[in-house]
Parts: sequence; C-alpha cells; structure tokens
Amino acid sequence: MRADVSDLFQAVVRTPADSRKLLMLGLVEQAAKSVYVRQIPGIKSCYAELDDEPAKGEAKPARVTTEGVYFKQIWERDDIIDLKRIDSNDIWAIMQTYGM
Repeated sequence: MRADVSDLFQAVVRTPADSRKLLMLGLVEQAAKSVYVRQIPGIKSCYAELDDEPAKGEAKPARVTTEGVYFKQIWERDDIIDLKRIDSNDIWAIMQTYGM
C-alpha cells in the first residue's frame, strides 16, 4: 500500500487468475472503517522498515523513514518513538530545533 502526496491512496490486490471475481466495494468500505490516516505538516511521505541487524538478544525494532521532518510532533510521540535513535539529514531543521 502506498499513499501519495495527493489525495489518492493506492492499494494493490493480487489474486490467482483462476480465482472467483471479487466485489471490491465491500472490501474497500470495510478496510476504510479500520484505517486511521492523518497528515503531519512537513512530512511528505513515510515508509516503515525493520533494522537489518538488531542488538544481540533483541527483537528487530521497527524503523520509520520519512521524507521531511517535524521534530515537535516526534517528541510528542515518545511513547512509541525512541528519541535517542532519531537521525536526520536536514541540517537546517536540526539547527533550528537543537541549535549549534
């Protein structure tokens, strides 16, 4: 599944060629009821990943890569985000947030 910057949302459903026909409207309506989507200013897109090599004895922690940054919103979600593991290549945003 992928969310574009526009108002469109795209989902790909793959089924065997010999399977019965699917009535997509009911499936889409049911899925839409259970999906919570929100937008954070400054973040254009977001991708979930798993770390390749977790520390010994630890489960693979989830990692989120974003296009854009909004540190204030990240700090407000410290219940699910490890604030010690934040990386950014946006030098200007780091200077504005943390100072030099």
